[in-house]
Amino acid sequence: MEIRGRPATHPFRIVATVLYIFVFLINFYYRGVETSFEPTMLKNILLITGIASLIGFEWWEQARFVEKPPLRYAIISLVVRMLLIEIVGYSDNSGFYRFFYLFPPVIAYLYIGRRASYLFGVICFCLPVLWDRLTFGPAWWTVGDNMDDTILVFAGMIFAVLMARTVVMQEQSQKRTEALLDELRLSQRQVATLATVDERNRIARDIHDSVGHHLTAVNIQLEKAITFQEINPDEAQQALKDAKRSAQSALTDVRESVSTLREEERPFELTPALHQLINGFGSLPTKLQIEGDETQIAKSTLMALYRVAQEGLTNIEKHAEATEASLKVSLQSPDATLVLEDNGTGIDLDLLEEKSNSREAHFGLSGLQERLELLGGTLSIQQKQPQGTQLSVRIPARGLA
Repeated sequence: MEIRGRPATHPFRIVATVLYIFVFLINFYYRGVETSFEPTMLKNILLITGIASLIGFEWWEQARFVEKPPLRYAIISLVVRMLLIEIVGYSDNSGFYRFFYLFPPVIAYLYIGRRASYLFGVICFCLPVLWDRLTFGPAWWTVGDNMDDTILVFAGMIFAVLMARTVVMQEQSQKRTEALLDELRLSQRQVATLATVDERNRIARDIHDSVGHHLTAVNIQLEKAITFQEINPDEAQQALKDAKRSAQSALTDVRESVSTLREEERPFELTPALHQLINGFGSLPTKLQIEGDETQIAKSTLMALYRVAQEGLTNIEKHAEATEASLKVSLQSPDATLVLEDNGTGIDLDLLEEKSNSREAHFGLSGLQERLELLGGTLSIQQKQPQGTQLSVRIPARGLA
């Protein structure tokens, strides 16, 4: 159920309404016990009209304004309240109407601010004092009951203003909290978007490094089978078998990727993965050397080393025209390293740098560089003498802190 009106003023209006009704009832009580007091019809009408107007004005304003009203209306509403209070005071026989003056400073604090509350507090304190001065003459301060009531109203006014200050501070604190929550929700959405983009890039790299590698190997083996089917049927048959094995490996990688997306990922082991990778390159004899304990290395580092070896061997088979290669992996702390060498035609480093700075950058190498940068690793490609290429990688063993 939605409650209209400014939440901060709602409790004060309930208290004000109760006090208005109390003063209305106590006046009729006094008129019943005070035989010397003979109220006129005019005073009865003014009392009923004044109390009813104050109650109606409070609740109409509560329903009219969801937030605090404009400054001009706020000032007018305070003046109207004080006029209605004076009307009630004229026809009041109990003296309790003085407590009505507690509310204008509170409403002024909520609607306008601290300084306005102090100003209306001074006015509301002086009005009943002035009324007593006009009623009791120069010696009004000798009238004990009126003086006590004045002091009590003064103390109550200070308390009411302090309560209004507390409510305003609570409102401001709530607004700051809501603003911080909105910023937090925005940050969460941004983090979710960045996480989605990061995951999309990771999947793209994995597809290229795994499935793309195997499909490249299948294509090479099929071309070899077509070339040798007439001149060397046995070699062509072996190429077909290698192509079939690469296709099977691609299917396995796809299944593993799907399992990863379903959070059914199995522990990754670098050593058997590298042996299986080298066996998939039947036409490129590769010497493998692994040093160290991979259980002490972060999984992200192990996976990055595997992807580097995968991309490097694929590029050697496609472009290097090499007859052999060597792969050395060192799993030590603080850095894990990988060195891949071949005896092929070498690589044009100037051309590679030119392409890396253009939109024609090779996706495989750029993907490796992105993966390594995320882990705080480095990639180096050098030309060997007299021929061949050396690819070196260094990655923090524990990943990027």
